[in-house]
Amino acid sequence: MRRIVWLDSVFERRPLRVVALGALGAALAWAIVTTNIMPHVAERAPGVALLLASDNPNVVFGVVDRKINPDSAAESAAIVAPPAMSRSARDRLRRRAQNALLRSPLDARGLRILGQLAPEESAADFMELAARHSLNEYRAHHWLLQKRLSEGRYAEALLSADIVLRTRPQLMPFIAPYLERMAEDRTASIALERMLARNPPWRERFLTHLPSIVSDVRAPLRLMLALKNTAHPAGAESQRRYFEFLFERRVYDFAYYAWRQLLSPERAQNEATLYNGDFAFPPSGSPFDWLLRSGAGARIDIASVSEDSRALRIDYGPGRVAPHVAMQFIKLPAGAYRMAGRYRGEIAGRRGPRWRVACVNANGSIGESEMGMGRIRDWRHFEFEFIVPDKDCAMQSARLELDARSPSEWIVAGEISYADLKIEPIGEGAPSATVGGPSGAQ
Repeated sequence: MRRIVWLDSVFERRPLRVVALGALGAALAWAIVTTNIMPHVAERAPGVALLLASDNPNVVFGVVDRKINPDSAAESAAIVAPPAMSRSARDRLRRRAQNALLRSPLDARGLRILGQLAPEESAADFMELAARHSLNEYRAHHWLLQKRLSEGRYAEALLSADIVLRTRPQLMPFIAPYLERMAEDRTASIALERMLARNPPWRERFLTHLPSIVSDVRAPLRLMLALKNTAHPAGAESQRRYFEFLFERRVYDFAYYAWRQLLSPERAQNEATLYNGDFAFPPSGSPFDWLLRSGAGARIDIASVSEDSRALRIDYGPGRVAPHVAMQFIKLPAGAYRMAGRYRGEIAGRRGPRWRVACVNANGSIGESEMGMGRIRDWRHFEFEFIVPDKDCAMQSARLELDARSPSEWIVAGEISYADLKIEPIGEGAPSATVGGPSGAQ
């Protein structure tokens, strides 16, 4: 009661001040509403937003943007012409955006909107201004990417692509096709190689995505070779995806050639038909190196057996184990071969692990070793011979897995190690093992 009396007293003594403060408060409240709330209202009820705040540039730009880019909420990077509309409707939108831009002349979204609505001959000026004022105006940068690429301004086009992919990494599927076009163009690829050599944050994602969209299977290899001797060569994941792609296309000769080309100098010294058979290098993830796939109850890894030697080791169980494999793809011409190595360990079970060599995409094996069974405390030598046929065996695999044939035979315990593995040609006129080349890709 006293507070009400006090307010009445203040109003009687200073009526103008009270009215002014009230008006100021109302104005501030309205400013907050129009600045922070109306842009959100514009997305749901554009007519209401324009009726209440037609002089607010953010509201106007929001309404016009929604009309000419219906997919803006999904952040699609596709820059398309505004939906079909009459010339008068288009002109009304452009005038409305122009009037709003007069009140906010540095608004990047407003500049980009005018670029989309402007005639073709003046659109570039607005898009350039929008791009200069904001890195986040991805539609403007994408528009400039398309234009610069069509004009052969490759370095500038790559700058636009770089900005989009740094600010909107999720838009890689929309940007990658432009980079792929550059990768397959011998002139444009020079600029692309320079950009990738700087190791932008999106590089590995692009190289991993590239095989799924190329028309020339050699294009990813050219890029990776250009990066090979830089401070940042292509990563293991992008190489793995590339080899998977080549295997899916069954261009085995070219896949082998590409792998040999991408090997580092120290790894390239290993010319054996079975690569890294002494396990001197950690597996790289390449299909032509060791692929180790552990399973429940069966752990596969590389273990040291002395100061200067390592071996492939499998630890089993105890109990039932899941499928697992240690394998490598090999590229042998037709002829006779011998696979050999050493093993030791202790396996308790009805069946043990066995090495097999088989033709890829064919049933059955063309050679297999004895099973590793029982207690073998000292290293024991093993070997077996096989013949690579001259038909339907362009690629082979060497794999080690438990030779289980029934559910009960998956119950096993113990451990076993393999070392000094190699495959050598045998007989007169033994074929050379170094094969493959660019002619393998069609």
